[in-house]
Amino acid sequence: MDTSNLVFMNEFDLDALVQTGNLSVYLTDHNALAAHQTHLSPFVSGIIDHHKDEGLWTELPAEERVIKKVGSACSLVALKLLESDSSLLSQIQGWSIGLNQHLKNPPTLRNPNKPKKPNTLTTILSLR
Repeated sequence: MDTSNLVFMNEFDLDALVQTGNLSVYLTDHNALAAHQTHLSPFVSGIIDHHKDEGLWTELPAEERVIKKVGSACSLVALKLLESDSSLLSQIQGWSIGLNQHLKNPPTLRNPNKPKKPNTLTTILSLR
C-alpha cells in the first residue's frame, strides 16, 4: 500500500468526486457508514474494522473485508500494511524497541494501576 495515496475526508471535495463516480472508499474503524454518508455506499471497496460485523458489503473479497474482534483497528491496518510490504516489519520492530524503552520509564502522568497492554508489534504478530 502506497501511503502517498492515503487522503482524508477534509482534504478534498468529496461531493465533487461522488458526482464524477471516480471514487473508492475504504472504511477503517467502522464497517457501516454514518447516516450522512450513505451516498458513499456504492463506492465502498474495502473495510478494516474491529467492531461487531454489521453484515454489509459481504460481496467484497475476503482480503478487502477484514473485520476481526481485536483491540484496535490500528493493529489490523498495520497488519494489512505488513502484508503488502514485509520490509516494514524491521521498521516496526525498531519502533517497538523505542516504545518499550519509553514504557520502562513512563511519564509521571501514567496510571500505575492500569494493566499493561501488549505492544502493537505483539498484537500484529499474534494476528499473523
